[in-house]
Amino acid sequence: MVVRLRSQRQGELLPRFSVILANRDDLPLAEVVRRHRGKQGHENAFKGPLVDLDLHHPPCRGYRANQAFYAYGQMAHLLLRAVQFRLLPKAARRHGIRPLVRHVMRSVARLVRSGRKRWLLFASCCFRRDWLLYAGMRLRIDSG
Repeated sequence: MVVRLRSQRQGELLPRFSVILANRDDLPLAEVVRRHRGKQGHENAFKGPLVDLDLHHPPCRGYRANQAFYAYGQMAHLLLRAVQFRLLPKAARRHGIRPLVRHVMRSVARLVRSGRKRWLLFASCCFRRDWLLYAGMRLRIDSG
């Protein structure tokens, strides 16, 4: 289908058109356009998680299921950004959330108890132990 775009603010010398490719002939045209534009809005808001979390194709076939997938992805992205800005040092804030997932969320550690002490032993491949230490100190200070 071809939809003519009209500017609300100013008149245009030449008309602009948008082409929407759809294989749904059981829905009215207005519903197909509404669904297409709704999906486009979710995809624009989902660019951060798509790039940072490497989620490019929703796994669901249904329209509502894809909406839920996009909503959960946006919430996960916002929570990771909150962790990044609330718990990590300023040097970690200039990166996207991909390094946060790689260096903090996927950190491998083992809790060892010896006598009356507990130790958290990190794997040697954990590169950003300074971020983990900073986050641990922030959590300790915030919890009182």
